[in-house]
Amino acid sequence: GSAGLIEISHGERARIAVPDTRSMFDRIGQTMLHLLQTSPTTLEHLKEARILFEVGMVKMAAMNATAAHIETLSRALEHQRSRIDNAAEFVKADMAFHTAIASVSGNSVCMLLSEAMLDWLFNFRRDLLRLPGSEFITLAEHQRLLDAVSAHDVEEAERAMVDHLKRANERYRILEDAMRRRSLNGEADET
Repeated sequence: GSAGLIEISHGERARIAVPDTRSMFDRIGQTMLHLLQTSPTTLEHLKEARILFEVGMVKMAAMNATAAHIETLSRALEHQRSRIDNAAEFVKADMAFHTAIASVSGNSVCMLLSEAMLDWLFNFRRDLLRLPGSEFITLAEHQRLLDAVSAHDVEEAERAMVDHLKRANERYRILEDAMRRRSLNGEADET
């Protein structure tokens, strides 16, 4: 529902309340998770939207990153590298690296969107985000993104991001197929 969007004070005319951005995103997030659970195409659409968004963000970062931005990204990647033995912390650091790329834009909506998209993916399929052994590939791909941004190489930044997310999506697909087969086999066994 649109709870919180209309405020009625006793004896006054109803007026539109201005919701804060974060609570709006939470509300959209709830809708999004519902869609992800009920509509199979939503996940594909989310992955597609994420590629468009992340490519835009990393191109902007490659164009505009200052020495301070590059330092922040380096630290985010170092932090991620140091968490390689803790799956949950590694995923959190992975998300933080992507949000750090978005933060180069200086655009608060982009930063919120970046966090929101990663949250939706993570909350929907947390089992799919991390395949054992893929951490090293992820770190190498993040290093490639960092190098492209540091060199202000917009085309390479775009290529690196597309490769990174397409491979992640491929990994999703393989796992989804495996899980689908497992549940089909499970149902077959019970008949």
